[in-house]
Amino acid sequence: MPEEFLEVPIDDLIPSDYQLHIHVPEEEFDRLVQSIKDVGQQERIVCKRVGNKFKILSGNTRYVALKAAGVKTAKIVVVDVESPEEEIKRIYHANVRVKINPIDEARFFQQALKLYMGNIDKMADDLGIRRNYIRERLALLEYPKDVQEAVLRDEIPLSVAKWLAKIDHDAARANYLNAACLGGMTEAVARRCYEEYRYRKESGMPITPQVIEEVLQEAEQYLITPCDICGCKIKIGEEGHLWGHKECLNVAKELVHQKLAEMAEKEQQQQQQQPQQQQQQPTQ
Repeated sequence: MPEEFLEVPIDDLIPSDYQLHIHVPEEEFDRLVQSIKDVGQQERIVCKRVGNKFKILSGNTRYVALKAAGVKTAKIVVVDVESPEEEIKRIYHANVRVKINPIDEARFFQQALKLYMGNIDKMADDLGIRRNYIRERLALLEYPKDVQEAVLRDEIPLSVAKWLAKIDHDAARANYLNAACLGGMTEAVARRCYEEYRYRKESGMPITPQVIEEVLQEAEQYLITPCDICGCKIKIGEEGHLWGHKECLNVAKELVHQKLAEMAEKEQQQQQQQPQQQQQQPTQ
């Protein structure tokens, strides 16, 4: 059946059960409403016919904006959809042209997965995306609510959310999350925060706001992994890269360790000799 281009009463439209743009930034939505008021609806809403109504496949945000602008009719294009799986596929690919909030995408996958009876492989094949991509998005729905909210508000990237979500102490996570939202945080810093939190938890050490502040300050200055040779912290910007055979590098490390041990032993001997030399000095 060919596509139909119609203009119908806005009340004849039915929002889809599978939505990808639930959380749209307020400024972006306000601009869309104002544009509709100024120049009218510029892009048609894609629908399928359901009896005397029209179910939206793409354009839910435009539909809400049209209602907010007080418009009584909507321009739509009606397409033929033969199966629920085809409907989901059409909705997904029509909406991914625009940036999607990861939590909205996760909820879309969660809802669509019911149709697929939990078969992620089949859904991934139909949508033409990686299975792990779907699993990674679904994992977001297991994150603590405060981390989910920060992702919804686009205040932290997913790479940071992944590590902060692992912190299972509500107060500690709230402090780290607040720092990430206010001052920004890289994945390396977020991972450093989690590693320190886990160490203190396993050691039974207290986690106070002062400790959290110190961890944040240190994480901004030092890498997570210490020097493989001397064991000291590596300040950001002072890291280096070394390439070679694994056996050669191991031999080099052994030589450096041996040299460091000799230097430490020599320094210790000198410190022990200083009191003896002072005692042997003649008194005047």
